[in-house]
Amino acid sequence: MIKDWLTYRLEDCLEALIDYRGKTPKKTLSGIPLITAKIVKDGRIQTPTEFIADSNYEGWMTRGLPKVGDVVLTTEAPLGEVAQISDPNIALAQRIVTLRGKTGMLYNGYLKYFLLSNLGQSRLIQRQSGTTVFGIKQSELRKVQIDCPPYSEQKAIASILSALDDKIELNLQMNKTLEEMAMALYKHWFVDFGPFRDGEFVSSDLGEIPKGWEVKTLGEEFKITIGRTPPRIEKEWFSTESGIKWISIKDMGNAGIYIFKTSEYLTKEAVLQKNVPVISADTVVLSFKLTVGRVSISTEEMVSNEAIAHFNKKEGTRLGNEFLLLFLKAFDYNSLASTSSIATAVNSQTVKGMKVLVPVQNVLKSFEEKVSSLFHLIHSPLKEHPLLLRVALSFRSVKVPPIRQKNRILLNVFYCKLSKDTILEILRYFEMFQ
Repeated sequence: MIKDWLTYRLEDCLEALIDYRGKTPKKTLSGIPLITAKIVKDGRIQTPTEFIADSNYEGWMTRGLPKVGDVVLTTEAPLGEVAQISDPNIALAQRIVTLRGKTGMLYNGYLKYFLLSNLGQSRLIQRQSGTTVFGIKQSELRKVQIDCPPYSEQKAIASILSALDDKIELNLQMNKTLEEMAMALYKHWFVDFGPFRDGEFVSSDLGEIPKGWEVKTLGEEFKITIGRTPPRIEKEWFSTESGIKWISIKDMGNAGIYIFKTSEYLTKEAVLQKNVPVISADTVVLSFKLTVGRVSISTEEMVSNEAIAHFNKKEGTRLGNEFLLLFLKAFDYNSLASTSSIATAVNSQTVKGMKVLVPVQNVLKSFEEKVSSLFHLIHSPLKEHPLLLRVALSFRSVKVPPIRQKNRILLNVFYCKLSKDTILEILRYFEMFQ
């Protein structure tokens, strides 16, 4: 244990633990936002979609009222999602507990990041119970151990991690705007044909299209491979720490356009012995089973499960990654389902047979020149995220020494084993802490 760090049982350092399990509120279309387990994700509370009536608020919230800064923790389905409350005008649903640290003993911001850390998550999992759905009883939650530095250092650690989160959130918001701009341009050119309306049109399988353009199948333009999952019972093929990054649909949902991080890896032996197709860097991938229509671009050699297709350019294809990604994102996958569920109707042959519009070369070149700058702007800040997260990890997963000055931050950055240039770049984000 680092000097001055103490370990407490959670219940010993809490001012309040508010638990509404066992009660079901009457929901309405408007009123007081209801915080449910499904909207607490990735350290944030997403926009509420359920409400209770104002007139029912006092009758429902009888076990305690939340305050700004309180930590909310999901207790099952899933266990371990954590966020902080920024608006006290909310109601708490089942499967959510609210935690408030004792002033001077446990800082709420530090509690949030501790519970999000690998260490905190493992301690929650150690006390979970259940067979098909795992959860944690309040009696067990109270016993979870929390490692605490002095209170002032808890606040410093939380401040730095919060600054990292703010930087990531700003990047994500900017990228969403840039992606919307790219999609608007794609639809204007290749759905509405805005710049080409004055030209000659001809009939095709996709309706009226500009003369000289073609309709092809994705299988004609790309060599499409499908991922693979080794037998789950053979646990030696899988890792959560190292190997070749193994993409899941959930990873694609978390990633956005470019995918840098996966929750699991396959060993090199698994890839070789189980003949798992390797995805080259800068390859478009598409989820086509269960959750259909998620699209990303790989950033290094990766592999994926069998629900994900990989689009490798054939010699002579004119379609670039930006065009293909926007096409796949804009595609109406319900048109493939006929009478069956879209989640079960699409297979690899369906994907290969999807029809795509192939414009003439000069139009594609002009379009790619316009959108490539947008994609570059999207890619650049996203590249920072793994670095920022790795710096955050040095605070979350390593019991760091007191953080009082810039050289202390530098010391913790070195836990990440980053290059000098990268360290200097990251330190610019910490100028506020000098």
